[in-house]
Amino acid sequence: MKSATIKTLISLLVFTLPVCAVQAQKTSDTSKSPTPELKDLIGSAPLHKLKSLDQVLPRWSIDLNYRFGILNQTMQLVDLKNAYGPNNQSSSRYVAPKFTNGSGNGGELFLNYFFSKNRMWGLGLGAQYMRYTGQNWMDDMYSDYQATDSKGRIYRQIIRSNGTLREDVNIDNLNIPLLLRFKHQFGRAQKPSNFGISFDLGPVFGIYNQSAADATGKFSYEAVYKLSSDKSAVVSGFDAGVPPNTNTSWVLTEAAYNSVHNDGQASAYLDGIRRQNAGFNVGLNKDIAPSQRSQDASYNTISLGALLQLGLSYQLSYHVTFMLNGYYMYQRFRNTGNDNYHPTDYVVEEAGTLYGSYKPLTAGASYSDYSSYGLTAGFRIFFGEKRDIDGDGVPDASDRCKLDFGEARFNGCPDRDHDGIPDAEDGCPDEPGDEGTNGCPDADHDGVPDKVDKCPYEYGELRNGCPVSTTAQYTPVDSTLRVETGALLPPHIVLETDVLYFAFKRSDIQDSVSKVLDYAVRVLNKNQKVVIYLSGYTDDIGDERSNLFLSYERAKSAKRYLIDHGIEPKRIIIGSYGMDNPAVPNTTPANQAKNRRVELRLLLPL
Repeated sequence: MKSATIKTLISLLVFTLPVCAVQAQKTSDTSKSPTPELKDLIGSAPLHKLKSLDQVLPRWSIDLNYRFGILNQTMQLVDLKNAYGPNNQSSSRYVAPKFTNGSGNGGELFLNYFFSKNRMWGLGLGAQYMRYTGQNWMDDMYSDYQATDSKGRIYRQIIRSNGTLREDVNIDNLNIPLLLRFKHQFGRAQKPSNFGISFDLGPVFGIYNQSAADATGKFSYEAVYKLSSDKSAVVSGFDAGVPPNTNTSWVLTEAAYNSVHNDGQASAYLDGIRRQNAGFNVGLNKDIAPSQRSQDASYNTISLGALLQLGLSYQLSYHVTFMLNGYYMYQRFRNTGNDNYHPTDYVVEEAGTLYGSYKPLTAGASYSDYSSYGLTAGFRIFFGEKRDIDGDGVPDASDRCKLDFGEARFNGCPDRDHDGIPDAEDGCPDEPGDEGTNGCPDADHDGVPDKVDKCPYEYGELRNGCPVSTTAQYTPVDSTLRVETGALLPPHIVLETDVLYFAFKRSDIQDSVSKVLDYAVRVLNKNQKVVIYLSGYTDDIGDERSNLFLSYERAKSAKRYLIDHGIEPKRIIIGSYGMDNPAVPNTTPANQAKNRRVELRLLLPL
């Protein structure tokens, strides 16, 4: 997976998590329904308090995860100046190795136990395997040291890299994480959510780390002998000058041998020295490839690191939860097996071909810092008893109100007033009521709940629960309203007023206003003395004549609706006023919409 892709996924995850967390709802305290005697003793105090929906799930669980991400590695090599022994009298130089294109994936298994009372905090012990790939690079390597040939003469051995050394590495990493875990399930007792969040933090113990290196690179080996003062012979000694220095030293090569002897025995002479002195390389100032391109290097000591991860969860069932986490992991591996490390030393001969010995760069690291980040995806499997945490006899797996003592017929949700309507749908959960009044009591059975009924003990026809005959609550009005024939309405009592709104230049009845007319039909049917007055109006758009006609059509449309629903035409009075008497000034489109109306009045003639 590309680094940019991983970073994008992690960024989306980090952005999404706070948004999801804001939507979490606090869980309300609930209790079992006590007997009347017990209720009298404890008052309104709950029998027990439950902190969260996490208490519904068992304490024990197993995590099975797939982990993938990006690996960054910083490697510190041992000091190559002393790599070839204590007789090193010159300097070694190298460019610190780089690690690129690191990525990896693997799997892990955790055993979790949530120990806190609310089952939100716990511990997880796991086993984790990761396979990483990447490249180690070293741009330059040079070292020289003091060596002794078969005749006991001291000379200077030089080894250098010819170009960049590169290793394609595969890293096998085995860890034991020990994590402090936190989880929280969103929702509340009567409205649980499948979503949740998780947070994990803890140490990681690295017990095995091995890298397999496939090397690409070449070396040159040069032997530099010190000359006598008259330059006539080779003498024992270390020439620390910059080779080749023709005044003080002799670089032993085939060309140099032939320039002195020219007897055709240069190769045989040099090979003889090489064979007599295993480990010393002379006359090889040319490219020598490594003898073994693929080698393994292991860190044998236990490392200590840290793992941090944050994620989302989705509960698929009572026992199975899907987990998605973003993570960051750091580890430092120390290498105690790097004594006398050097990338190459002696030359070996195989089937007439010379090869340089080679040890991978990882083997020469005094320590390596690993930092990995990416995503994990997997499942948390809970095991143990099926719980009934509210003790209502409905298992939590099928209980829609897991933290409230309820009834089986309502899927575990409570009905405190025992009126056959669950509390979640009951407008008055502590007072028995009827289904028609949303669970609220209605003493006079007029369909208006007592809590909003202004005449709770009188059967009423009006929306406020009062009967039409209760005229003392209304003020007589001597109306001068015009009607269809131009006559005036007689004195009357206005029982109720409602408004029907219409679309621009429209007079048809919309669904949004038909409910008001349906209510008027019910009142007119209950009391035959009541009549209805419909007065039509318009906004100020258009001329006066067309608006007067449009207002008449709107009132007539409402009248037609009432007649179609069984109301006698003689009980319906209509009037039209065009753009007169606006409800609000026609200064904005919103106000103009409020003036496109029919005012509905229920009247009781005196």
